Amino acid sequence: YESRDFAATSTWASRRRVAAAAARAGVQVFEGRAANVPGGPFVNRFQKVLYPSPTDETGGTWHGRVVLKKPKFVETFLPLYFRTNDTLERFLTVPATGEPCDLSLDYQNPPYLESDMPPDMRYPSRRTDGVEDAAIGTDGDVVDTRTWWPIPKLPPPPFDTLVDYLRPLGPGVYAGKGWRGGGRGDEFLTFLLVRRVDVGEEDLEGALDE
Repeated sequence: YESRDFAATSTWASRRRVAAAAARAGVQVFEGRAANVPGGPFVNRFQKVLYPSPTDETGGTWHGRVVLKKPKFVETFLPLYFRTNDTLERFLTVPATGEPCDLSLDYQNPPYLESDMPPDMRYPSRRTDGVEDAAIGTDGDVVDTRTWWPIPKLPPPPFDTLVDYLRPLGPGVYAGKGWRGGGRGDEFLTFLLVRRVDVGEEDLEGALDE
């Protein structure tokens, strides 16, 4: 029983560390899987990492980037930053089809300035705070919850005119399609996003109170 109690206490403490870092940075991580994407296995598994725009006083716009889980030199060349629409707006459609959607991720005009980056980003490493060896699961796996933010740049083709359009399937789960031509061209890929739950709301509330 003592070993179980120690493991439970260690996991709880690790979750609190992750919660404190997440509360400071405001970063949300979604695990993604794409189909019909050029590059196949090279880019079909990824993360989309979002944070509230530091310059939007309404809190409706988010910034973020796609994390390809590849070596850093790949992500330096292909950082894939995006901006969302104002999520407080309720009317959004895909220009190519007229279909309604709830969220768009626009790669055509990515956030460039240091003021556009996450508030808790650490200089000069450009990495938001997190926990390198967080034991947040029940199976003993260790997860690195830090996020690296390479220097933003315009994406190369075929991502240069890409806009993703998303609809929710349930809490923390989204289905999306990417369209070229700013949403008016050809369908580029389809994907599924699931929010990675490192901590619960009660953990975040406790971290914010500390």
